[in-house]
Amino acid sequence: MRCIEGGNECQTKMLDISKSTLYNNCVALSVSLGVNVEKNVRNGWLFSIYGFVLTETQQELMRAHYEEDLSLSEIAEERGISKQAVSTQLQRAVDKMEMMEAHLGVVRREADAQRPLEVIEQALEGLAPERADAAREALNALRVLLAEDSR
Repeated sequence: MRCIEGGNECQTKMLDISKSTLYNNCVALSVSLGVNVEKNVRNGWLFSIYGFVLTETQQELMRAHYEEDLSLSEIAEERGISKQAVSTQLQRAVDKMEMMEAHLGVVRREADAQRPLEVIEQALEGLAPERADAAREALNALRVLLAEDSR
């Protein structure tokens, strides 16, 4: 995922951050920047889970727009098609993935599974450092197990 902060482009990677924490941070960032980061993060998340149901063309357009961070105009110019055609195909792709999510609920369940972990993380802030470190290790191990289970 790419982000732009103060005109500088950077790559972000999820290390010990849960997807829902990342999602919530992006929502806050979208409010402060006045852009719809939340929608882009959700669409990227949907693509990582349901991208296999899309046509090859839709997959390529989703990668170009959400992973390579190309604008609709840039994609259209690169492919020799209209900006409207790119927009239409992207919207069809998102609609298809949203339909899958409505039926299967993978994104919702994953976010629901992460919420208790975030509550535990906040509770650890009040513990003595040595106890908090041990608890954080256990919490991170649980996150790894949940991530493996969701694949």
